[in-house]
Amino acid sequence: MIAKLRNLYEDLEYRRYALIEELELCSNAVLRFRPGPDRWSILMVVEHMIMGERGVRLKGAEILGEQIEADPQSEKLFKMVIEILDKDVPVDVPDPSIEPVGNKDLPDLLKLWDTEREKLGNLLETVTPADVGKVVARHTVTGPLDPVRTLELALAHFETHHRQIRRILKDKKSGAAINP
Repeated sequence: MIAKLRNLYEDLEYRRYALIEELELCSNAVLRFRPGPDRWSILMVVEHMIMGERGVRLKGAEILGEQIEADPQSEKLFKMVIEILDKDVPVDVPDPSIEPVGNKDLPDLLKLWDTEREKLGNLLETVTPADVGKVVARHTVTGPLDPVRTLELALAHFETHHRQIRRILKDKKSGAAINP
């Protein structure tokens, strides 16, 4: 794997393992706690994170290897999405296929996440220096993504939802919510 991609991928994996350690300390009741009637549980957030990674990767498979044309609008959209994620701006899920169902337990989700990360790693292993400017993924809002942008988006998405999980844990500890 190209060094820049390896560094980003390893950072993503390091953060995932740290989150998993946090989650494995939680009871099933805590993992399923919903801080409000229309709010996600921790398990739902994790499911969304996994489905988001899968969706971006699968959409990219349709256009894998195409050269990305310089498009100022795509660059603006990418920066806008990163800013929204970094600032925790509430938005609707941009693709219904990544809306969580909430019917999986943590071990099942972790197994699925392992599989998805392995597939992402395998995809990134195929990227050569000549391929760095080519498409490996597609996002609903930003459009085609090269390998570096794919990982930058994955990291921003991960961190947004990691903060969301921490807020849910705080809500659960304070008892400031309802659990349907």
